[in-house]
Amino acid sequence: MATLKELLVEDSSKYICRVQIGDLVIPYTNIKKINLEEISVDDNTNNISLFNIITEKVDIIDTESIVNYKVSYKGDVVKNQTAELDFFNEYKEIIKDKNTYNRVLNKYVVNYSLHKLLKLFNFTIDGEMITNNKPFEEDKEKIINSYIEIIQNKVDKTLLELDELLTSDLGEEDIEDINSIKEIFGDVVSEIDTTSFNTFTDLYENWPPLLLPVPDVIEDAFKSNDSTVTHTDEKDEHDEAIEFIEKINDKNILSDLLKVLEENKTKLTGYHYNTLYTAINDNYTQ
Repeated sequence: MATLKELLVEDSSKYICRVQIGDLVIPYTNIKKINLEEISVDDNTNNISLFNIITEKVDIIDTESIVNYKVSYKGDVVKNQTAELDFFNEYKEIIKDKNTYNRVLNKYVVNYSLHKLLKLFNFTIDGEMITNNKPFEEDKEKIINSYIEIIQNKVDKTLLELDELLTSDLGEEDIEDINSIKEIFGDVVSEIDTTSFNTFTDLYENWPPLLLPVPDVIEDAFKSNDSTVTHTDEKDEHDEAIEFIEKINDKNILSDLLKVLEENKTKLTGYHYNTLYTAINDNYTQ
């Protein structure tokens, strides 16, 4: 059976691969026109050398640490390279240090394209808090402060637009009306009670009515909550199988799946067998 290393060596020579290591999803490749360094393959170790699209450096990775990897648009080399470079160039632009690297390349952020939302919140919020509505807990104060800052910026923009209206040739009554509106907008932030805010849903549902619509970057992320993960391209059958398995809680079904997997072990690559086995076993032992 083909090993993970053998599959990844072959795929990375033609494609940009999304490699999951722990909770990170990192774009790697060994395409010669992208990675100009000569990559040596040591068949006697578990290590593999891959060019990191984000850092533009070669990483030496222990294949035992790789959870999974995915090739977008497999079979279409040009589309894979073009789409993946465009996609991850946006990520590269907002990664400034190791802290943001880990946050931006988190699997939830990459799979849901949440990088712009993280930037909007000054990286105080993380992907799982958005996609799984995970409680803020000890990060609450920082996240709420970022949320208030987003709203204040929206208020300031509105007040500036109203000030521009005041420079027009207006009657006294119009001026009074505009100043009254300014007072109303000026009170928006002070009237927000954030004491009960604990999740991303709370932030979304309590967006000030005066400042509607909710910014697209927040609206789009909220729509993806509690839904099937939205990739920028199609999922392959192996990814879909793992996602299906992760939703099963019945131990009898999981036990039957293990039996089916064992019966078909010789028909699978070592990589596909191991990842399917891990998905089933992790659910079974929960």
